[in-house]
Amino acid sequence: MIIINSPEEMEKYYDAKTNTYRFVDEDGCREDVAFKCNIEMGANIYAWNINAQDIDAENINARNIDALYISYYAFCIAYQSFKCKSITGSRRNAVHMCLDGEIEYKGRKNNDKRLQRI
Repeated sequence: MIIINSPEEMEKYYDAKTNTYRFVDEDGCREDVAFKCNIEMGANIYAWNINAQDIDAENINARNIDALYISYYAFCIAYQSFKCKSITGSRRNAVHMCLDGEIEYKGRKNNDKRLQRI
């Protein structure tokens, strides 16, 4: 697992050609990443599992996402599990979803599906 304690520690994962922070190993396989600081970036995030408090990014692509507050531009996709307290896309037709399940909203009674947008 990659642990990020400050935004400066992320720079070595940045790919300027794709404007993406790519948390991958030497073979290109996605790594788990835990953010121990709030993340604000005008770039995409590509990782295996993401665990964070606050994420503010362009687009997010991961197997599992576990965060409190997520803000993104156009899409935020988790493949297996997705947990958050709130999520907001800035584009009018932004999409956030979990491909293999539902988004679990932390702190909301009965995980109200009316609050989930696809």
